Amino acid sequence: MERRRLDKRNSSDDIQIPNIVEILKIIYRRRWILLILMALPMIATLFYLKQKPDVYQATASVVLETQEINLTDFNDILSEMKFDNLTVPTQVQVISSPGLIRQTIETLGLQEDEKGRLYIPGESVTPPPITDADASTGRYHLIKNFLGNMEVKQQGTSRVIEISFRSFDPQLATQIANTHTKQYVFSREQDKKRIAEKLDKWLTDEIRDLKEESLKKSRAVQQFRSDNGMIQGKNSQELIYEQISDLAGKLAEIDNRVLDLQARNEMVQSGSTHGITDIVESRLVQDLKSRASVAAQKLQSLRAELGSNHPEVIAARQEVSQINGDIAREVANIRKSIENELTTVTKQKSLLEANLVKLQKQADELQEKLITLQALQMEEQSSSKLLDNFLARSEEIKSQIDFTRPDVSIVSLADIPGDPVGSKKLLIMLAVTAFSGFFAMAVIMFLEVGHQGIKTREDIYKLSGFDLLGTLPRARLPISDVLKKDRSHYVEEIKRIFIHLNAQENGKTILFTSARRGEGKRLSPPPSPII
Repeated sequence: MERRRLDKRNSSDDIQIPNIVEILKIIYRRRWILLILMALPMIATLFYLKQKPDVYQATASVVLETQEINLTDFNDILSEMKFDNLTVPTQVQVISSPGLIRQTIETLGLQEDEKGRLYIPGESVTPPPITDADASTGRYHLIKNFLGNMEVKQQGTSRVIEISFRSFDPQLATQIANTHTKQYVFSREQDKKRIAEKLDKWLTDEIRDLKEESLKKSRAVQQFRSDNGMIQGKNSQELIYEQISDLAGKLAEIDNRVLDLQARNEMVQSGSTHGITDIVESRLVQDLKSRASVAAQKLQSLRAELGSNHPEVIAARQEVSQINGDIAREVANIRKSIENELTTVTKQKSLLEANLVKLQKQADELQEKLITLQALQMEEQSSSKLLDNFLARSEEIKSQIDFTRPDVSIVSLADIPGDPVGSKKLLIMLAVTAFSGFFAMAVIMFLEVGHQGIKTREDIYKLSGFDLLGTLPRARLPISDVLKKDRSHYVEEIKRIFIHLNAQENGKTILFTSARRGEGKRLSPPPSPII
């Protein structure tokens, strides 16, 4: 590389660069070639642009909407209604899906002509009969053609999606773009109805299952009570505990009654009848005492007036004695009644105590069963609470979600385009003209160089940029020319190349390789001398 740069500097003064006048002369001399090479591409381009029809593009746009739903318990069933970073790209793919395209094609009745253009046939046109295989193949090509002419993209980072369609007919492009947009909005409405039906069915099934589960657990509780003789009393309490509580209350009352009767009995036995309530409050005893008092006063009056032996006094004395006997008999009856009542109450106390012990023993035996019953009751209550909560949450879902409002709306329908899209014909012609001009100039310069030929080292340098070291003549046996004692042109050229290389500032390394007959060439030859 250093040698080439040095040779380039040494020979730069000898090289003559052609000026503008010489270039113009060359162009004028070969003007017909220039005109032909420029005219052919331009004519072909004009013919292509003339045959190429204009393409029109109609664009409609939709916006995705979402509802804020805060129902953490129903994330699985409502996952399709949530908006995230993947919603818009997903809907872009949905708009471009073959299923939606097929619906639009069927709605418009689109068909494809021989040139692969989409069109809507008239009502009077009767389609030819086709087989199922041809229909499947034609449908595939029709969808592929439709998809190739449609472009769906997100507008920036917004929720707006643009739906564009290209066609040679501007009205057809507008009709297809608007129909496909409306078809997409309709499909979203159908999807929302499907979600509503799915949600309603899911809620109905869940409520039915919860009701059945709650009823099943309630029956399990009742069956367990029936199998174990556990009767429920008041206030959701077991009957046996209510019986124990009632017996304990009655036993306390009887204890007080026994103490009272024992005290009264002791007073009667001791002869102190004045403090006994039964005697004091007895009406018969009080009447007898009143009669005894009157009879005693009468006896005392008659005795004072008639004497002790008078018949009336004796009769009065007998009356007083009879009344006192009646009082004594009545008091004895009351005492007997107290004793009998004490005996009865004591017997009742014994029976109550025995019954209480029996109930307590039964309660102890039911304690383990009661634990199982409480577990069943807790499951029943939990199932009932879950059912109530689910019913409340289902009403909350219906209040938060408006299934009548679509989640996508049309921002604008496509208008009939007035200008075609794609590359401008004038720009295409200018580009082809410039390219053909440069190509023609290159061909002319190449022909010019080929016509003049390579005469000097400078010509080679102008063409390749490398300096010529030397030229070796063609020889059938170069080695014989070297071995001959007579000088040959081949040997002289080798010497000239050697001297030219040796005249450089820095030494160069030259690698010589050779092979004799029957000796294969090696990729790694032995070291060669440095010249």
